[in-house]
Amino acid sequence: MLEQFQTEMALKVIVAFAFLYLGLADLRPASQPKRGFTVKILSRRRTLPFNTSYALYMEPSDFGYAGLQNQRQRAYDNFLRSNIDNQQDRRNFETEVGRDHLPFRTYESACTDVHDSQETKIPNDFPGTNLTVTPGELTMLAFRWNNPHSAEMEMNVWIMQNRYVVPVMKPCCSGEGYQDNVLSFRLPADFNNLGTRVPGFAGCKAVGDCVLQMYAHSVESRTYAHGVPLIVNGNVPAATAQNENQILPACTDVGMDISALRDLCLPNNLDERHHTNAIPYFARLSSDQWNHAYMNSDYSPYHGQQCQLISKNMQASTIASMLPGNRGELGVRALIFDNRAGFNFQRSLNRKQKKLVKQYENIADSLIDLVGDNMKNQDFNIGPARSLALRCTEVNVRYHPMDLPGGGGRTWTTMEKCRQRCASVAGCAHFSWWPNGACHIQGNTTTGRNSGAIAGPPTCPAEDATGAMEMQMTENCFRCATVGSTSTRRLSQNTYIPSYQLPQNLLSAVNTLVPPDSEYRQVINFDNGLVQIYVSVINDLNEEFQKAAALNITMQTARVKPYEVSTNPTRNVLPCALKTHEDTTNFLKVDADGNTGDKGLYAAREAYKKYGGPPWREAPAPVVPAQQATPLTASLAANVPYGSEPILPATAEGVTIVMTEVDPNGIMADTICDDQSNENVSEIEHCPPPSEYLYSLPEDIEAQEVGGGGDGQVATGGAWRTQSYISALGLLSVACFL
Repeated sequence: MLEQFQTEMALKVIVAFAFLYLGLADLRPASQPKRGFTVKILSRRRTLPFNTSYALYMEPSDFGYAGLQNQRQRAYDNFLRSNIDNQQDRRNFETEVGRDHLPFRTYESACTDVHDSQETKIPNDFPGTNLTVTPGELTMLAFRWNNPHSAEMEMNVWIMQNRYVVPVMKPCCSGEGYQDNVLSFRLPADFNNLGTRVPGFAGCKAVGDCVLQMYAHSVESRTYAHGVPLIVNGNVPAATAQNENQILPACTDVGMDISALRDLCLPNNLDERHHTNAIPYFARLSSDQWNHAYMNSDYSPYHGQQCQLISKNMQASTIASMLPGNRGELGVRALIFDNRAGFNFQRSLNRKQKKLVKQYENIADSLIDLVGDNMKNQDFNIGPARSLALRCTEVNVRYHPMDLPGGGGRTWTTMEKCRQRCASVAGCAHFSWWPNGACHIQGNTTTGRNSGAIAGPPTCPAEDATGAMEMQMTENCFRCATVGSTSTRRLSQNTYIPSYQLPQNLLSAVNTLVPPDSEYRQVINFDNGLVQIYVSVINDLNEEFQKAAALNITMQTARVKPYEVSTNPTRNVLPCALKTHEDTTNFLKVDADGNTGDKGLYAAREAYKKYGGPPWREAPAPVVPAQQATPLTASLAANVPYGSEPILPATAEGVTIVMTEVDPNGIMADTICDDQSNENVSEIEHCPPPSEYLYSLPEDIEAQEVGGGGDGQVATGGAWRTQSYISALGLLSVACFL
């Protein structure tokens, strides 16, 4: 049955996407550790001329999960980019101890990549073991959203063994359908004076002292995080602080009350994105493992460090996903057995919010198509970067004939090692290097030709050894400056669509898509032009949230653990290592005697007795702020049983349907376009679909409970399966003869 279902799904996916770019996985810095951290941002499969040539970050740990180890070997790009929610699915829940992945996706929260579960290390040689910055100066970073969700990204510096956090960039708009993003951040000028507030602060002078955290949260709602060791230039006065009295408390999730938050995400090109002063906070140590096990195995609450600075839209998206969330991989069993009425209502409510989100996304995306060309913006000075591509090189040039006779032909290496190879071979006058790692060397009789390559001489004068400082610009398109996009190509799939503000002179145009009598009219505020997808969703569902609260189905915010240094005896010597959240069974699906088979029931009940709410533990229910009924309130009141969809009013003629994301569970292999070991990968114009499933589809617990799912599907944790895809070309050929 599973194989038949997957084949049917494969056919549907291929029909829908045979002629579209297929993006699988999510977010990572625009570099791959296995490729020497050389930046590669792609647009229509062509390399873009980014001014920065390297993007350093720590490769994620595999956390001892066999599923992640397999993914790293078989789908490396997916391994790097995947959200933490999907990566926690890769665990065998009966045999592999659960571990927190935040804040950097390193083993036990370590602030270096020394642990052997991180296979590819930041190199000791050029470009170096760390990111080095100067307070008060801009530093630019490039990012690749393969699945460009609407998201908000923030930057934080973690210091003093991960005990404290210094926010440096506020949560800013990111993704929104654009895959190629760039941003710049600036450490506050007074950063090195933190010793007046932080006892013992001696600066960020060595690898392990500090980590720059890149944290993003998407409207799915899912969590993305990377970290890089940070060294900060400048003198550091001796610390004078004698206690922690000037360390501010970690931020607190605002829960259901979003009234104090900004309306929309902060544009990436506004100077106010930078924090003016270095203010230390106690680190907010959210447990993503606890979330996955006992709150929501699909989505997550906001796990960042700047709770009060995200937008209403972002917090509303977490409410929409977390309030009706499935109660986790282990927790769902306790919900089924101990609160069956709550389980049934939660499932119905979740179907309602998903359908409602799609309706509003369809309208918001259609409005962009209608008026977006009149809302273009561009940033000519997004940030400075040292262009190593300009270091004694010629961009988009190769020399021909391709190979120097007797020079050894093609090799695979980094650009600098390609230059060194040329210098070591007699008669070599030029090297030509491609972003996929291909290296060719040429003699002095060759001529230059345009290409996607970078070419240069065998040696580089000392005065040009560090490259040239250049200013990066964005493209000119709808919200390109707002998100820092270097591509004009905007993808339209669910969760990619932003909330935004229409200028007053364009408001009259929207009546064609949202007429005055439309039940969806409230998605637009005609006083200020705001188009807010998720705020509208939670307003429409307010009465349903009230009903849910009566059944103990309430908003779930991040579970924050205490600061405890790791004592794991099997680990390497790890600087900054912290314990995973405590748990009676270490997040395993075992009973009190250590036996498997109860699917997490014992573990969940024990967890909820300590930290949960009714019926397991007396705790005040989160308040659901009252809202006036909306035109959709009545339509949303009906129960939506398993196998059906909510019946909602139709949208206006002209509203187009946003396509569903191809692989929201992250279970498919990289496409050949994502595998950077493929020769000339950057020149592939049309990416074929992936060739296989790496994991089973997620278990459908509700199908089992209502008797429609047989034995159900195997949970994804640790399972390693291959399911062949029919090629798009083959499918279309068959279709022609039907």
